[in-house]
Amino acid sequence: MPEAPERKQASLEKKIEAKVEEKIEKDVEKKVEQKIEKQAEKRIEQKVEKKFGKEISEIKAELEAEKEFVAKSPISIHVDSYDFIFDDFDPRPFSQRALSDDFLREAKKFALEVKPGVLELNFLIHESIRKQEIEATIKKRLHEHFRKSLAESKKEHDWIVKKGSIMVLAGFAMTLGAAAIGYYFGEASFLFVLIFVILEPAGWFTFWTGLDQLFYEARKTRPNLEFYAQMSKAEINFQSY
Repeated sequence: MPEAPERKQASLEKKIEAKVEEKIEKDVEKKVEQKIEKQAEKRIEQKVEKKFGKEISEIKAELEAEKEFVAKSPISIHVDSYDFIFDDFDPRPFSQRALSDDFLREAKKFALEVKPGVLELNFLIHESIRKQEIEATIKKRLHEHFRKSLAESKKEHDWIVKKGSIMVLAGFAMTLGAAAIGYYFGEASFLFVLIFVILEPAGWFTFWTGLDQLFYEARKTRPNLEFYAQMSKAEINFQSY
């Protein structure tokens, strides 16, 4: 005998009610677990802060000071010690030591990000290890290095430009000479033909090689030239955190 509609409806309502109750129970359990976790985390944080409160406050203050300093400075480099600036394998004193490749690479990267002009280079170092006499020596050493590197880069750039200009003029002169021989003497003798055959390709090769020196090789030296020009005039400071 078929089930009455009322009984079917009651059975369906019970199933729906059971599913809803199950879902509500899961949601309540989840919220209770989250609340317990938050309370546990808060208690742990309070215990840690109570035990290491002073240390945590000092670390937070140092981080805030570092962030503030970095935000204000055009170029700011964090260093753990003065040795970061110099080559680890050079045992000489700071006044003579070679600069670190890592430091130069970082300085060049930062210099590309700021506007052209006089730079301000700031080293962020812990107050407990700062020494004024060492910092004065380092500033002097850095300025000497950058001025010397600027002079060398300028000398290299000028030599490439000079060499390229000479090659362009020489190549043009040889090409002009080959054209003159071909125009005036033609195939008058074997000697003139030989000179023409030598001068024409040599002139073109020398001319285009000179242009390559002027427009490509000279351009390769400009980044270093501009970097050292900026750094040679940079204002170097040491700041505590």
